[in-house]
Parts: sequence; structure tokens; C-alpha cells
Amino acid sequence: MPALAPLARPDAVQGRHRDGARMQRAARDTLASLKQCLTSAAHALKAFSDRGSLEPATAVEVHRLIALLADRLAQLPEALCHGEFRPKNIILQGTEPRLVYWEDAFGGVSGYDSLYWVTILENRPFLQTAAFGQTGLAPDVERAILALVVLLKSYLAVLSGAHLKLRCRLRSASPRFSSCRADHAACAAPAI
Repeated sequence: MPALAPLARPDAVQGRHRDGARMQRAARDTLASLKQCLTSAAHALKAFSDRGSLEPATAVEVHRLIALLADRLAQLPEALCHGEFRPKNIILQGTEPRLVYWEDAFGGVSGYDSLYWVTILENRPFLQTAAFGQTGLAPDVERAILALVVLLKSYLAVLSGAHLKLRCRLRSASPRFSSCRADHAACAAPAI
């Protein structure tokens, strides 16, 4: 299967999955919801704030954005969200791109996956051209969704220890460090 390069317009793939109507019903009936994501975001924000991992002004702004999203949630267009919309989760079926690995799917809002797309490192060049203003949502709602995505991804990285592995890889790549182990004092961080 050929690797897909990042798409300039992630909406070219959105919604291209088998049994779309069935999945939409499942999203309403059984999948997690954006409201549950907002609850998780509150826990994540508290954990990062308690740990001192966020500057106070940043914590206040993220809290404001999450509250704005919670306040407007009922008025936002519902959509089945993939939850991990990234190039590795897109395959070709013939010449048509298809989304795979739906285990993180949830009932969310239109535009969530497009904003998630730009949080993937190789997609950052599209941040200005393919993210903001492309979802049909108000700019402050887009910003709030992006803050939610980054907060939850960061929290999952800390909970899983993935941030330590990255820190070790970055440190070991530096000429100042000849090697780096997970138990290396400079790479260890207290658990949340």
C-alpha cells in the first residue's frame, strides 16, 4: 500500500468509510461524546495546573476555551468524529482514500477531525491554510477545539509515559548527551 502524503484538504477524506449511516447511529447510541471529552479535559487541565506544567495565564486561557466549547456545544453541528484523524489511519481502496481504525470514534462536532489533523507533526505546514476558517465554525470555537485536542493528546502522552520516551530520544540525539535511559535523572518526570 503506498504511503499517503499529508493532504492539503483533510476534508477530502472525512466521512469516507463503509456503513456511514450505521456508524452515525452508533455514535449517537453507544460511542463516547464530546461532552465526555470536555470532562476529561477538565481533569487534564487540573492535573497540569497542579503539577505546575502550565503557566498560570495559559491555564486560564485553556480553561476559558474549554468553557466556551462546553457553553456552545448544544448549538454546534453534530458529526461522527474519527478521533485520531492522521495519515497512518488512511488507506487507499482502489483510488479512493478510506479511514480505518475507528476505535477512538465519538459523537462530536463537525470540524473536530480537521483540527485534529493539524496537530500531527508532519501536517503542521497546513496549520494556516488547511485548519482555521475551513470548518464552518466560528474562529473562537475552532480555537477551543484545537486547545481541547492538544490538551487531551498531551495528557494521554503524560499518562502513558510517551513524553519520557520522546524526551529521551531528543536528549540522546543531542551531542551534549552520549546516552539516555528512562531512569536517567534528567529524563525522569514525576507521574501525574
